[in-house]
Parts: sequence; structure tokens; C-alpha cells
Amino acid sequence: MRQGVAMVGASQPSSAGPRVFLSYAHDDDRHRNLVLALAAFLTRSGVDVDLDMWLTGERQDWYAWVLDRVTTADFVIVVASPRYRAVGDGTAPSAKNRGVQAEAAVLREMLYADRARWLPRILPVVLPGRALGELPTFVQAHSASHFIVREMTDAGFEELLRVITGQPRHVRPPIGAVPALPPDEPVALTWSLLPFPPEVPWFGDLHVGGPEHAALEVHLVPLDGAARISALHLAGAADALTDHGMRSGLFSTGTSVRTHGSATAALVWTPCAGLAMRRDGARSAWELLPFADVGAVFDAESVCDQVMRLLGSLNGVDAALPDEVVPVVGLESIGVLRLGRTAPWRFDLPERVRPRADEVIDSHWVLADPRSVANELTSRLTAALRAW
Repeated sequence: MRQGVAMVGASQPSSAGPRVFLSYAHDDDRHRNLVLALAAFLTRSGVDVDLDMWLTGERQDWYAWVLDRVTTADFVIVVASPRYRAVGDGTAPSAKNRGVQAEAAVLREMLYADRARWLPRILPVVLPGRALGELPTFVQAHSASHFIVREMTDAGFEELLRVITGQPRHVRPPIGAVPALPPDEPVALTWSLLPFPPEVPWFGDLHVGGPEHAALEVHLVPLDGAARISALHLAGAADALTDHGMRSGLFSTGTSVRTHGSATAALVWTPCAGLAMRRDGARSAWELLPFADVGAVFDAESVCDQVMRLLGSLNGVDAALPDEVVPVVGLESIGVLRLGRTAPWRFDLPERVRPRADEVIDSHWVLADPRSVANELTSRLTAALRAW
């Protein structure tokens, strides 16, 4: 018999169930009796287990026996104990427990040679009165699955038996057919008519001097009292607007930026563009139209892109938008204008065109779909110009 170690293998193999090799160190009689009870339970449960004490008295070549049982078993159970931990980690005296030393060496070799195959086949088990830290390091008790038997009963052994017999507690259901899920109906941008249009901070009413030629202006006006800004916040808004104009590309690098502040508004502008914010929460942006020969060019497609860019500038201005806003577009200092890239020059247009600001939208559209907002504003401005 091996010194200080008992091994369980299949001396009378049966095809009725899975084959299990049980490896444990013979620490004391109590531990030995617990292992005997485990082996008996597994055998009664249809698992092909054989204990060395159940063998006939024939002389055994234990190393050959270990190698045969390990390589032919479906699973190898390693039972935690202080002696097995010492042997498995190489800290036990080399002159003792030579049988279990050879056994642990075989298991380490198998893991090293083919980890993918052997890791799921080696089952670390902790019986009552033992601890997880008494398993040898090579079984990876902390980083891989292990089995703690809290009581020597059918319920205590159940999880281990489920793994050995391939009967998981929770079975994945068959994969069904992919259901047909219709898309949500698209939500359209809705413009709601207001009974009383809000006051719009038109560029020409700001008394800061007119632009060199026709300028496109875009405003986001909140409903009464919906987004008021404190006087203290407004006092420092000019610097924030200047920085935003530079970051958004509305102001060219190196261009001189003029500022104006009052108790009701903050404005920053260059000869080509500007930004403004009023205490009531209204925000404005303007930019010159392209100039060619004798006047500005109003090309609807290009103007739509310009309106969308100005909306983007307003969406990023300092304070958050209120829930609802009135988007407004207009032209200031029109002078000579061409309605299209190849259209004739118009000298009969008014100084400014300001479509009515009498419809409100949910402000999230300014961020979610600025193209739709810009298309609508451009269409209104184009219609107002062609009406002249």
C-alpha cells in the first residue's frame, strides 16, 4: 500500500456511468472516513468509482496504476487537506508521501501539456471541516470552479454529482425563431402656432452698427420666462461667447472681436459674424452671405447649410436650451442680392426680411435634427424673398 495516501480508481469498470479517479492524502482517520463516504455516495449514484481498499490484495505498481486511472477517467477529484496542499505545492518532505507526490506530479504534467482538456476534468472538492486554502495551487481553486461540500448528505453532494453526470441545474432552452419587431413610427418635427409671437432680438435692432452687406441671422427665442439668465451670469457672458465663437469656427483666428454688454444683453461680433445672448434667454447668431461682384448671393442650398451651422453655434452657447424654443431666421442689410447662383441681380429688395416668429418647436430637434429645422427656416426665408 502507498505510504500515507489512498487512491480511488476503477478496479471493476462499468459502462453504466462516468468514470472518476479520486485523489486524496491520508491525513487522518476522520479525513479518510469522509473520503470513503464520498466514494460510496458516488458509487450508489451510478458513478464508476473504485477505492484501493476495495481491491483484492494483489501487489500493485502504484505509479503505473495512477497513470492508467488518470488518463482513462472522465474526471479526477482532488480532495482538499493540509497534507495534499503541502505535497501538491512541493513543500512536503521528499522522503514522505511519495505516492501522492507522484500523483500530483502526473496531474500537474497533464495540466501543463493540455490545459484546455484537463482543467474542466479536474474537480477540486472541499469536504466538511476542510478549507479552500487546503487545495494545491495547481488546481486553481480561487480562479476556477471548485466544490464545497457543507454536509455529507445527498443535498451536500448534489452540485458535484450534477457536474460529473452532466445534469446542470439550469438548462438553456432551445433557440427560438427571431421575432418580427416593427420599427417605431418616426416622430416628425412639429411646429406649433403661437397666439402671440415673442419679441425677437433682430440684428438691426441691436444698435451696434450694420454689417458690410447682407447678413443671415438665426435666433432661438424661449417662451416668456422659460429660460431667464441671471444678471451676474450675463455680466460674464461676453468672454464666454467670444471663446465659443472661436471654438466653433464662427470667428476666424486673429480677427478682432468687439464686445458689448448691458443689463439685458451680451454681444460679441466681428465684421463677418456675431453672437448674442439676452437676459430672457434668447440667443442669436449672424453671418454674412457669400459676396460676388456687386452684391450677396442667396443660394437656398448653401443658405440651409449656413443656417444649420448657426443653429449648431447657438446650441453650444453657454446655458442649456429650455424645453421649447421659437426658431427664427432673417436677412439684414440686403442691398443688392442674387436669388441663386446664376439669377439676375435684384436691386429692388427691402433692407431687411423678417419672417413671422409665431411657431414653437421642442428644443431637442435643434440638436437631434438640425437639418430639418434649417430646411424649414430656409424655405420660409426663400418664400419671403420671392414674394417681393
